[in-house]
Amino acid sequence: IFFRVKACLRIDTNNIGTRGTGSDCMRSTMSRQAPSCYSQLLERCAAAPASQRCTGEPCLSDVNGVGATKVDRVVIVAVSTIIVVCTAVGGFLWSSIGVAFVQAHATPKPLAGIALTHRQISVAPPSVHVRQEPLSLHGRAGRSGSRRWATPTYAPDKAAGPTLEGLEGLKNRHDIEALKGRIIDFAEEKGVKFTDMDLFRFLKSCAFDIGAAEQRVVEYIEWRKKSPQYGVKDVDSITPADVTRERQTGKGYVLPMLRPSGTPVIVYHARLHRPKDPGYNADESLRYIIYTMEQAIARMPPGISKLWFVVDLKDISLSNVDYDFIKRFVKVLLFRYPERLGGAVLINAPMFFNACWPLIKKLLTPETQQKFIFAKTPKELAEFIPLDILPSCVGGTSSFTFLPDV
Repeated sequence: IFFRVKACLRIDTNNIGTRGTGSDCMRSTMSRQAPSCYSQLLERCAAAPASQRCTGEPCLSDVNGVGATKVDRVVIVAVSTIIVVCTAVGGFLWSSIGVAFVQAHATPKPLAGIALTHRQISVAPPSVHVRQEPLSLHGRAGRSGSRRWATPTYAPDKAAGPTLEGLEGLKNRHDIEALKGRIIDFAEEKGVKFTDMDLFRFLKSCAFDIGAAEQRVVEYIEWRKKSPQYGVKDVDSITPADVTRERQTGKGYVLPMLRPSGTPVIVYHARLHRPKDPGYNADESLRYIIYTMEQAIARMPPGISKLWFVVDLKDISLSNVDYDFIKRFVKVLLFRYPERLGGAVLINAPMFFNACWPLIKKLLTPETQQKFIFAKTPKELAEFIPLDILPSCVGGTSSFTFLPDV
C-alpha cells in the first residue's frame, strides 16, 4: 500500500508519452487505493500502442519514476526488520516475566493425607479430635476483650504431620525400629530423646533410606550437643536471657492459638531484621529463631509434628534481605528440623522481592519450595491461617499483641 500511494502522489500524468501500463498491471500495482490516479493512468495507457504496453510489477517502476526506488525499498525492509526483531524480543521478555510472576505467586494448597513415594502408599490418617485449651497472653485460658477464645477441635492434615495412629497403620514400623536400634545407644549417651514420630520425620526426609537417616540423626545429635554453639554452651541450653536483644525487636513470636489442624504458627516480621544495625549479632539472631521454633514445638499437641510460618514482608528494603542469615537458617530448617515445616505464607511482598525470591528458592529442596505460599490479600491468607488467630498487624482480627517483656 505504501508503494502504491507513493507512486500515485509522484506520477506525472502529462509526460507518460507512449509508455503505458495494461489494465492487469494497474490492478496489481495501483489497485483501488488511489482511484483517481488509476483512472488517469488507465486512459493514458488505453491510448498507447499495444506493443509499448507492459504488464506486471516491472511496469510500475518503469513509468516515469513511479514506484519505489532501491533506497526506498532498503529503508522499508530495514525498518520492517527492526520492527519484527523488537516485537519478537519484546514478546520473549514479557512472556518470561509473566512466567516468573506466575511461578513466584503460585499458591499450592496442602493436601490431606501422607504420600510415601518409596512405597507408593497414600494414607489419610483418621480424624483425631483433641480439645486444646488456648493460651492467653499470660499463658492460660482467658478472655480477649469481650470475646472468649474458642477451644479448637481439629483433625490433623498433611500440613500438620502424621498422627501416631497414622504411623501405627503404615507399613513403616520395621524401618522405624531398625533406625531406633542403630541410634538408641548414641542418643542415650548424649541425652537426646527421640519419639517414633521424630524418627519417622528423619526417615521421610531421607526417602526412607535407613543408612542416610542414621547419618542425619547422628549429625543432629552432634549439632544439638556441640559446645559452644551459636555463642552459647549448646542448643539445649538456650534461655530467654540468651536472646534478649532479638526478642526486644519483636521480629518473631509464636501465636497463642493454633491452626484448626492443631499446628502452631510463628509470625516473623522481616523488616525488623536489621543486620547493619550496631550491636547486631548473627549468632544471636539464629539462636532466637531456633529458640522460637523450640517454643512452638513445645506447644504441639500429641500427634502434631509440623509448624507454620507467616512471614510479613511489609516495608522491607534490600538491607533487610540478609542472604547469609537465610542460608544458615535454611540449613538448620532442612537438616536439623526435617519435615517440621508445614507451610510458610509470605505476605505484603514488595515488587523487588520478586528478584530476590529465585535466589532464595535455590537453597530449598523442590518439596520445600512448594510449601512457600505468597498471599496478596487477607482472603488468600485465610485459606491457610484463620484470621481470628492472627494479630491485626498481619491482617488478622485477633486482639493479640506480642509483648517482648512478657
